[in-house]
Amino acid sequence: MISSVMADTDGRYGVEARWLRAGPPSGHNYVRSVLRELAAAPDADRFVAFVRGSGRRVRGSALNLVAVPNVPSLMYNTIAVPVATPRDVRSVLYQNFTPPASRAGAATVIHDLIFLSNPDSFTPVERAYLGLIPILLRRAAVVVAVSEHVRTDVLANWPKRDPESVVVAPNAVADWLFAAASAGPTASEETTRRDLGITRPY
Repeated sequence: MISSVMADTDGRYGVEARWLRAGPPSGHNYVRSVLRELAAAPDADRFVAFVRGSGRRVRGSALNLVAVPNVPSLMYNTIAVPVATPRDVRSVLYQNFTPPASRAGAATVIHDLIFLSNPDSFTPVERAYLGLIPILLRRAAVVVAVSEHVRTDVLANWPKRDPESVVVAPNAVADWLFAAASAGPTASEETTRRDLGITRPY
């Protein structure tokens, strides 16, 4: 989990949370899960989340939110968050885009490198946009991969990077999914499985 990456060090830390209130489902769920975990920590006041819009506190938690202008992801990570970072924040956890310069250190989460391994799946504009990730990633002191596979990809693409600077923090499964699974399939799910010929668990 992400908090374990930060838990063993002193000081205050930030999390780029652009997708907290809106955005693609994967990014939205990822940010919410990370912040939920940090907000539940006994030292939640050590963490600052950079969000679009209002800088309200997370209800019932000491976790602080810092308002950042609503600009595109690239500008959000490389300009807006570094400018908004309080001086006492030692490092910020980013997704994908690492700032080229910041008073705080940077750790960057990489979900995958499909744009490098399968470039034909992306438009020229997407390739140009995503192509900035590898250039900026060199500025990250730590790379957080969501799986061992992604960690292997990162080290293969950046062979000079210290392997100890690439850590794995797997994506977690939401608690409600465990609850749903333990409750068993609904009648509609059984019908769907029968219609599709699914006879065993995926």
